[in-house]
Amino acid sequence: MKLKYCILVSLLLLIGCSSGPNQQVEEKAETPPKEQPKETKEVVKIKQGNFKEYRPKVGEKRTYTNAGEEIYVHEIVAENEEYIQVIVSLSGAPTTQIYRWTNEEYSLVHEAAGRQSPELIEAFVPMEFPELFLDLEGGQAEWKVIAENSTITVPSGTFTNVIAIQKTTDEVAGADTIYTRYFAPRMGLIKETYEVTGEHGYKDEANLDKME
Repeated sequence: MKLKYCILVSLLLLIGCSSGPNQQVEEKAETPPKEQPKETKEVVKIKQGNFKEYRPKVGEKRTYTNAGEEIYVHEIVAENEEYIQVIVSLSGAPTTQIYRWTNEEYSLVHEAAGRQSPELIEAFVPMEFPELFLDLEGGQAEWKVIAENSTITVPSGTFTNVIAIQKTTDEVAGADTIYTRYFAPRMGLIKETYEVTGEHGYKDEANLDKME
């Protein structure tokens, strides 16, 4: 919260009056007011070196819904020390995504239409401009950590120690578009929200519903 400071400077003059022509006027200098400490805005920081603990398990098929309606499905098909490979199916159409998911970074580094072999994780060509979601080391991500150690309830259960990241864009004229993702330890993504502000704004979300 931004605070406004109003600095009031007062001069206190002690004047002695006398009818005598040689009476001196005494001026007493005021002590300058002490500067009030400024309020600093707390920056949310998460523990460095542990984001790998937030990876989902290989072999899981995860369905995300909103009000009981399926939004998309994630299949975790492969991982190695540095990357994780996911098949994302939207209305039955699969897309293969590879994320660099280390203790310090979470970024989308490869995306291709269709269901690619799990062996792709060892031989893929990174995209020219990866999307950086989390960068605990360099702080270069457009997404910002907005919460840590949160408790979030979705249809599949209640999760603690949840990390939330968020990005705000101006892709819609006259409004903000706000993307938020929530991650739980050993579960990965458990919730995603999308909001457009303004007079004709709206919200949508996808929640982890079931795992197979």
